[in-house]
Amino acid sequence: MPTGQVKTLTDRGFGFISSDSGDVFFHMSTVEGTHFEALQEGQMVEYETESGPKGPRATVVRIASAGGGGDAAPVSDAAPVSDAAPVSDEGDADEGDDDEGDADEGDADEGGDDEGDADEGG
Repeated sequence: MPTGQVKTLTDRGFGFISSDSGDVFFHMSTVEGTHFEALQEGQMVEYETESGPKGPRATVVRIASAGGGGDAAPVSDAAPVSDAAPVSDEGDADEGDDDEGDADEGDADEGGDDEGDADEGG
């Protein structure tokens, strides 16, 4: 698989790879093993190409094992850690909210009874 360097990334979901034979277009949907947003200009990638309407385009883009293999691992490791931490924090907050909500509901019921009595007496 040929390798090249990410030349340009856009906020519209595509970019260009600089290779020995010229620039190669790629779309975010062709990126494998990482997210398009995790790619950086200047990063080495491996790719497969086909002929497109305006020139060569990549059909598969991966971070190159020699130049960016280390970059791919932290992306995978970071996701499970991020998912685990909020679950614990949210669980504690929910329990506190439920207890407070029960007390507030009781007060509201008593207030409703008083208002009902006032209407009957009037």
